[in-house]
Amino acid sequence: MHLVATSFKPACKVDALFNRRTDQRLDLRDEPLSCIKPGAIHHSGVVHPAPLWDLQIPPSFGIGFDPMTILPRRFVVASLLFFQAAFFADAVHAVNVDLTTFPATGLPVPNGTVLSDQWRSIGILFAASPAGVDPIKDFGDSLFFNPDQFGNVAIFTFVVPGTTTQAQATRFSLTPFFNPGESAQLVGLDGAGNVVASDEVTPADIGGGDKSITMSISGSFQRVEWRTQGNPGIAADGLEFDLSHGAAAPAMKHSLLALISLCLVALGIIRLQKFA
Repeated sequence: MHLVATSFKPACKVDALFNRRTDQRLDLRDEPLSCIKPGAIHHSGVVHPAPLWDLQIPPSFGIGFDPMTILPRRFVVASLLFFQAAFFADAVHAVNVDLTTFPATGLPVPNGTVLSDQWRSIGILFAASPAGVDPIKDFGDSLFFNPDQFGNVAIFTFVVPGTTTQAQATRFSLTPFFNPGESAQLVGLDGAGNVVASDEVTPADIGGGDKSITMSISGSFQRVEWRTQGNPGIAADGLEFDLSHGAAAPAMKHSLLALISLCLVALGIIRLQKFA
C-alpha cells in the first residue's frame, strides 16, 4: 500500500459571504486566520465585506441595523446636505471696498487715480456722470470727482467677481462728508433702470456744521447711483456692499459643486433601489 501525503484546507465560512450579498453576521472566532481575506472588514470577530458606504456599526456599539439600506439612506441625506451647502454657499457676501490698495496687486492707489474696473475682482465697477466727469480716489481713502463740480453722480455696477457678468447686490452704503447746504441721494436700480431703493440726506440733516453721515440702502439692485448736490463737490469713504447668492463666487464653482452633489445623490438612490 502506498500512502500519498495530502494537505487539508478547511472550508471558510467567509467564502459564502463573498459569493453573495448578505448582511449575515458570522462568528469567526474558530475560523482559521487564512480565511480572513484582504479587504474584509473585521470588527470583534465579525467580518463584513461590504463597501465603505455600507459598513455596519461594530457590535460593540450595541446598535444593529440592515447595512445594505440604512447607510445608503444616510449617504443620500449627506449628499443632499452637500448639495444645499454648494447651492447656498456665500448666499450673502459682505464686501469692504478699500480704495487705498488695488485688490489684484496689493499695490497702493495714488491720489487722483481714476476708478473704473480695478475692483472687478471683488464685484464692483466705477463710473460717473455727466460726460467728462471721472470718479477718482482722493484724500487718502475717499471717492471724489474730477472735475469737482455741482451735480456729479457716482455710478456703481455690481458684477460676479472677476467677470463683467452683472450681479445683484442686496445692500450698499457709503459715508459722505457734507458741508452746510449740501445734499445727496443714494438710489438702487434694477436691470430695467427702475428705482428699487433710496436714501437721502438734506441740508436740514446736515445743519450748520460739517458732518459725516452714512447713507445706506437695502433691496435687490444691479446698479447704485450716488447723486450729489455739493458746494461744489462731495467726497465719501466707507464703501460697503453685499452681493447676493451666486455672485460671491464664480458661477462655474457653484455649478461644479452642484453637479458633484447631484451625482452623489443619484448614486445613493441607485443603491437604495438595488438593495431594497
